[in-house]
Amino acid sequence: MNRQSQFVLPGWISANAILSGRWLMCAFIKYVVCFCLLLPVAALAKGEGVGFTMKGTLTNLTANGGSCQFTFTGTFHITQWRGASPSTIEIDCKRGFAATVTQNSFFVATHPTANAAAVRNDPNALSRILKAAAEHGRLVKFQLADPKITFRDGKITSLESAVVRATDWDLH
Repeated sequence: MNRQSQFVLPGWISANAILSGRWLMCAFIKYVVCFCLLLPVAALAKGEGVGFTMKGTLTNLTANGGSCQFTFTGTFHITQWRGASPSTIEIDCKRGFAATVTQNSFFVATHPTANAAAVRNDPNALSRILKAAAEHGRLVKFQLADPKITFRDGKITSLESAVVRATDWDLH
């Protein structure tokens, strides 16, 4: 009794490829490449870091060149990540402090209510956003890079930093 079993291959696999081993080799190479691409992402996800954000209003704004000076009133947050768990320190700045900010080379404007953002390559984008916020008394949220903060008696007295991201109420 001679029984033949029939094995049907999917359309995307040819019998010649399986017989020659090319299919197995290609599949193996694809998995190795995908693993190598994902490995750095997995390593970075476990990292530690510190983030600095400010949320509040601006007064006494002056813009000259690439920097903007103003009095900031609101809250300042320092967030530290250890693995996947962040811990945040909130500093109340209701009395205000002097701030000098510049636009980072990579700058993003975000809308406060819509889930929208835009990369701004214009070197004067931050100063326009801050002028509009100061004129209308709007709440602005900043993400800072490499801030230089001066403390006195447990309060922030001055800040100098580059801004990576800021709230743009007029983002369309």
